[in-house]
Amino acid sequence: MYACRPKLTTAEGVLWDGEDRVLVLQESGTPSAASYARLVKPFPRLESFTICYRIKLNRFREESTLISYAVSDDKDNEFRIDHRESGYRVTIQGYWAASQLVTPLRSWAHFCFLYQLNDASWTIYLNGERRAEGSFPGPTTPLEGGGAFVIGQEQDSLGGGFQRDQSFCGEITHLNIWSRTLDNHTLTQMWSCEGERPGDLLSWSSSLESWQIDGETSWVQRSRHDLCHPTTRVITIFPNRFNLAQADHLCHVSVLCLF
Repeated sequence: MYACRPKLTTAEGVLWDGEDRVLVLQESGTPSAASYARLVKPFPRLESFTICYRIKLNRFREESTLISYAVSDDKDNEFRIDHRESGYRVTIQGYWAASQLVTPLRSWAHFCFLYQLNDASWTIYLNGERRAEGSFPGPTTPLEGGGAFVIGQEQDSLGGGFQRDQSFCGEITHLNIWSRTLDNHTLTQMWSCEGERPGDLLSWSSSLESWQIDGETSWVQRSRHDLCHPTTRVITIFPNRFNLAQADHLCHVSVLCLF
């Protein structure tokens, strides 16, 4: 949910006013090809669009695929989002929007990706600020509807073919998709959680029945203040002695999410 005072409704009534629904993948940190969430309602056709979400990445993996969308076994993913250690990457129909933008670890961050079909241009926002932009090198066509939309895994076949080293370890909330590119002011307001703006193509406020979850995947409630205004820095102290290169590697790939 994405309101200033969202309410998650169930058969028992209204729950957790002041908290938002969050999807947690691989809480133990163990990499797996079996942990994911799949949208069970039909996914729409996409032309120009905006996709926004809030994540807390707990570990970089080889590709750290957050979202993949596929329409057949014979084609690569129509759409895919990776949060790699080398940078934030999005692909549409085989063309990559690559950036040097590194996702913060173990801290909530708000991402938006905007795409214009007429000139194949794209823009990336992080925490309400425009951080990268460009155009795909070749023409694209509208993304077909009715495919498999998956959170947490990269699809090598329609709805499957997952690889554990490509999986996502962390949490996601406020995932919405709009059938247009949103303006700067609106994106900044969403980052700071000012008002409710559910996506017209995909809305995080949809019921839990819209999603099938498998493996080490669960729904939890998180304080909206912690999601929208993270201020606490996590400090972990190790008894071991490391050189700078070893310490940097440990901080990027080993803390909290171990093999």
